[in-house]
This record gives sequence, structure tokens and C-alpha cells, in this order.
Amino acid sequence: MGRTLTRFLIALSLTLFSALANASWKGFRGVPGPERPRAARGKMLGGGATVAVVILGILAGCAGRPEDRARDLARHADVAWEEGRYEAALDLWEKARAVLPEDDTLSLRLAEAYGQRYQWDKAAALCRDVLDRSPNHVQAWRQTAVLAMAFGRMDEALRAVETLKHLDPEGAESLALQGDFHVLQGQAEAALEAYDGARHALHAAKTASAETFKEAVASSRAETMEGVLRVKKAACLIAMGRRDEALHELADMAAVPPRSSEVWAHVGRVWELMGDSERAAKAYETAFAMHCGDLSPMVRRIRLALKENKVQEAEAALHRLEQAGAPSSVVGKLRIEGALQAGAPQQAAHLLASLRSKGFLDVELRLMEAKILLFQDHPAAALLILEKILDLEPHIPLAQYLAGLAHLRLHHVRLAQKAMIRALELQPSFTEARLVLAATYYKLKEMEPARAHAQKLAEREPENSQARFLLALVAAEEGAVDEAGRHVKAMALLGADPRRLEAVKALVWEKSENLNDAVKAALGFWDALPEDADAAWQAVSLLCRSGRAEEGLERLARTQNQNPKAVAIQVLGGDLARCTGRRDLATAFYEKALALEADTASAYRGLLRCEAGSREATEKILKDFLEHVRHSPEPAAAWADHARAQGETTKARKILEETLKAHPESGVPANNLAWLYLESNECLDKALALAQQAYDRLPDRAEVLDTLGYAYFKKGLLTRALWYLSEARTRDPANPFAAYHLGLLYAAQNDGDQARLHLEAALRLGLPPETAAQAAATLSQLSP
Repeated sequence: MGRTLTRFLIALSLTLFSALANASWKGFRGVPGPERPRAARGKMLGGGATVAVVILGILAGCAGRPEDRARDLARHADVAWEEGRYEAALDLWEKARAVLPEDDTLSLRLAEAYGQRYQWDKAAALCRDVLDRSPNHVQAWRQTAVLAMAFGRMDEALRAVETLKHLDPEGAESLALQGDFHVLQGQAEAALEAYDGARHALHAAKTASAETFKEAVASSRAETMEGVLRVKKAACLIAMGRRDEALHELADMAAVPPRSSEVWAHVGRVWELMGDSERAAKAYETAFAMHCGDLSPMVRRIRLALKENKVQEAEAALHRLEQAGAPSSVVGKLRIEGALQAGAPQQAAHLLASLRSKGFLDVELRLMEAKILLFQDHPAAALLILEKILDLEPHIPLAQYLAGLAHLRLHHVRLAQKAMIRALELQPSFTEARLVLAATYYKLKEMEPARAHAQKLAEREPENSQARFLLALVAAEEGAVDEAGRHVKAMALLGADPRRLEAVKALVWEKSENLNDAVKAALGFWDALPEDADAAWQAVSLLCRSGRAEEGLERLARTQNQNPKAVAIQVLGGDLARCTGRRDLATAFYEKALALEADTASAYRGLLRCEAGSREATEKILKDFLEHVRHSPEPAAAWADHARAQGETTKARKILEETLKAHPESGVPANNLAWLYLESNECLDKALALAQQAYDRLPDRAEVLDTLGYAYFKKGLLTRALWYLSEARTRDPANPFAAYHLGLLYAAQNDGDQARLHLEAALRLGLPPETAAQAAATLSQLSP
């Protein structure tokens, strides 16, 4: 009885409230209401009527259902969103959700809005919340897949796509998402099949529910989806090399320009894939003008401008993004990308600090922090950040890729290779990861896989000049000069950077033993990029081979005067001066490098090699090394070297064993421990294993090549030893041990002339007394 009475009173109060409120409001405005005399304009109602309205208002407020309040807030949010008041819309949706926290439709609408505003973490949290309540909610799985693919969380994307295959096997949207995932996996044919399936499903749905699709909203959504699927099909055709068919598909669409911003955004992506940046930019701008709520078209527009170094265009687009009310975190991240693209890591670091001070610190920002550290040549610090990210989220391809770059900077080539392979397992279409993977194989002299990956990339992206660059390098390394020349011509036709062309030409000429032309090309490369350490290294090494080392030193000195803050150039100058026997000049170069950046490990290594003075001076360098280079095993390894030089072999071995336990993936302690075993002629199998481990991580280091070659020599594998020892001798002509070991090998092969040449060089370069005596004894035993 009580409940019945309550319901009756609520219904009565709502009815009376509706009628009286309507009448009283019309009375306030001087408008005649039904069944009442005309009220004078502005004349207040009588006291009794006012009290009645207030009482009934209170009753109605108490009796109003939460669902009604939430729906009303959501309707206001929809209006605000359509009017471009995006932050207000998000706030209203949040308030509606606070009233109805378990309303799945409301949560997913808010998630979609957050996704379009690039607030992916909030969007993903809302989707997870829905799936916790409704594990089979198809739309929640769809949005989860979209977000996961956008951020690169490939494990989540795969799980969502696989779930949709079971929950919604014939749904057009679900099939389209399967196609998107296939694209990321580099499976263009499978993606094309999925998109065609989605179009058939869409047409079937329209046929089965013709009345529904007559409604404006449903019709518009279907038209948008049809357009998006056609554009995605064009993208697949491009990936499959069927460019003409893709152009035909786009031409058909251009006959009736799309009315959806989403379609225009995808059109822009296709033009970008085809290398037509002007059309791509226009399409992105059209998409954004049609719907400023979705930031992704303008974000793509900005990144396109940054990639092409069109700074003013990028800045103008960023300004439009800010005017559209984009979150400061999105704008800030794009400005960081711009600073890095412009080669200004300090500015990027400042922008990052500004964002963090405002409370922003998501995974994307942590990845940017690692990228900045890589630009600042702090790979060890970057790797610490990336390892923490990968411990929590091992399925982000970008994190794997950046970790691979950090390993490469630390000369851990095998670890870099593993990271790139993992990135490609997660996202086979990751172009940059495949390029770096091919480069790691090239660095390790594994030409077959290097060629295979570069060729695969060139076939998939015929206009990718970097793939041609790698193919030219591989061909030159294998002595296929004509093939390398063809790739260089292809690069020129593709509009490759002329400076990069000079670098390849230098290598091709070098391999064909045309040193004059090689030096000319390398110097052209260096002149174009005077601050580039790789360009300088290539030119200097060729000048040394041509007997023009002094010219290299003069050029380095000029470069250093023009840009005294180029740390890598300072270190290179030190290395060249040391190789030519000018230790004082080398020391000056290294000390300038350390004055600029006190944690430059290569400069400490150079100083230790130059130091032939007191124990006190050496230990001072070592203490500075330990103090400033804290995230690397190199300082401890250097201490072990010093202990060995002082005759404290047991202490040296203990230091190295402890360092190797702390840094099991590091090549430096592995190399130095292998050296100790070889010097004492014990544990040769273990020494060889350690030397191979070191080489896997540091294949470019002359001392590592020397250790591995010496290990093969000790094991009697002379043919293998010869390649590594010769390479070590070429890479570091000032290393007396490389010369000594190569001399021993030639003596074992009864090649007296070569043995004498290298043993005498070792003695000139300065071996320790005991080793020098052994070298002299070997020399005396050689036949005249």
C-alpha cells in the first residue's frame, strides 16, 4: 500500500509540476497559458501559486530518476561536442557517468571521445571497465582494438581482434578491424580480403534492415564506412604493388567527394603512402575542418610537415590544433617531436620537463624521454627507461625499437638485433625496425640476411631510398660494384639525399680500390655534413688509408673550431691523433670532449690509451670514469685492465667476474675476461665463448676483434683467426697487440715477410716489456 501511494504521489507531482511550471513560466513572460487569464507582462504570480511551484519542484527533484538526469547531461554533452566545445562535452559526459557509472553505452561514448582527443589511457580504462562488467560486449572490444592499435599495444590488439572473430564473425566493423590488424602485420592480401568481407557484410546489413538505414544517422554511418573501406582497400593495393588499381579506386571516390571527415583522413593517409605529400596535407586539413573533435588528421598533417622539414607549415598546423582546443599534452608532445626532428634535443628536454611539471607522465612521454636521451648520446640512461617500460608492457613495438637503437649505440649489436626482431614480430610493417635490422646484419658482416631484409623493404616500398642505400652497401661489401652502382642510380632517381649518395659512392669506390675517387666522395659527404661523426669517420679513415692522415687532422681541427661543442668530432680527432703517434694532441682532443660532456666513455678510453705516465695519473682518469659513467660496466673493466697492468691478475679477474655478473649482456667485461684467460693460457674454451659473446655485442671494436682472433689462434683455427686479426689491425693501426698477434699468426703459417712486418710494427707501437721480449724472440727465429 505504501509503495502504491508513493508511486501515485510521484506521478501526480510530476503531472502537476509540468502543468503549473508551464503556466507559471508563460505568466512570467507575459504569454497566455492554457486555461488561464492573460497575465500582465512582468507581473509576479500570487504567493500561493509560487509556493505550489516550489513544493512541486522539490517533489519532482526528489523523485527524478538518475537515468533521466544522466540522459539529460549526455544530450547536453552531444550538443556541446557538435558545437566544438569539446572540453565542456567531456566534462558533461563525465558528470553523466558519475550518475550512471555502470551504463555501458555512456562509458563507450566517452571512451570514443577521449580516443579522438588523444587521451588514450582514459579511453582504454573506460573500455576495460565495460568489459569487466560485460566480457562479451562487442562494441567495447571494437574500441579496445582501435585504441590498442593506435598506441601500438599489439598484444591487446591481437586479443581484441581474436575475440571479435568469435563474438561478431560477420560484423562489418569487426571485419574492418581484422583488416587493420593485418595491415600492421604487413599482410596486405589478408587485409584486402577482410575489407572486402566488411563491405559485403555492410551491404547485407543494409539489405536486411532497409528501413533502419533510411534513417539519416544510420545512412550517414553506412556511407562513411563504405568510403573508409574503399580507401583502405586502395592502401592495400599500394602495398601489393597494384598502384594503378589504387589510383582508379581513388578516382572513383573523387567523382563524389566524401562527406565524412573520417574518409578524408584515410584518403590523406593513402596519398602519404604514395609519396604525394601535397595531396595528403590537403586531405588531412579537409578532414580536420569538417570535424575538429577528432585530432588525428591534424596530428598526421603536423607529422608529415615535420618529416619533410617544413617547419612553418608544422607551426601553422600546431596553431590550428591549439585553436581547436587540443589538450596541452598533445600539443606538447608534437612540439617535442618537432624539436627532435630539428636536431634540438635540449629544447625537446625542456618541453618534456614542462609537461611533466604539469602532471603529465604517461608511457608515450616516457618513450619520448628515452628518445631524447638517445639524441643526446646517453644510450645507457635511455635503456634504463626502456627496460622499465618493457618490464610492464613488453608488447609495444616502439619501445622494442628504441631499446634496439640504444643497444646499437652501446655497440651491443646482437642485442639490438634481437630487439628489432621482436619489434617486427609485433608489427611486421614497422619500416624503421626492418631498416635497422638489416643494418645490424650488415655490421656483423652477415650479408645474406642483410640483403634479404633490405630487398623485402624495397619490394614493399619501391620509393624507399634507404632500402636502396642498404642494398648498395651490401653489394659494395660483396664486391658487386656494378650492382652497387645501379642501386646508387636508383637512389638518385628516387630523390635521395645527395649527401647520402656521396657516402655510398665513397664506399663503392673504396671497394673497387679507387681510393682517390673514394676520398673525393667521402670529403664531399663530410663537407655537406661537417658535424656528422659518421661522415667525418668515413673521410678520415680513407684519408689515413691514402697516407693523408695529417690532412684529416687539419680538417678535424677546422671542424672543431667551427663547432667546438661537437663531442663526437673531438673524440674522433683524439683517435686519429693517437693513431698517428701525436699523444699530446690526442689528449687535448679527449679532454675537450670531456669538458663538454663528462660522461663520454669513448673519451675516457682514449685518455687511458694515451696515458703512459704514472700510476697516480692513470688512477685519476679511472676515478673520473667511474664517477661520471655510472650506468656502464666499462669503468670497472678499465679498473681491471689497470690491475692487470700492475701485475694484480687475481684482482683483475675478480673485478671482471663480478662486473659480468652485474652486466651479463655486456661485451666489455666478457672481452677483457677472455683476454685474461688467453694471456694465462688457461680455460681456452671458456675464453673463446666469452670472446664470441663480446663480439656479438661489440663487433665494431678493434680490441674485441683482436681478442676473438687471438682466441681462434690459440685454438689452432688459423683461417678464422686471420680474418678477425686482420680486421682488428685495419680498424686500429695504433694497437700494438693487434699487430703482435697478427705477426704470430703469420709466423705460424711460415709467412716470414708478413710476420716480420707486423712484429716490427708491434715493437714500434710499444708493447709491454715481457710481451716485447716474446715478439723479439719470435722475430729472431724467422728465416731471413
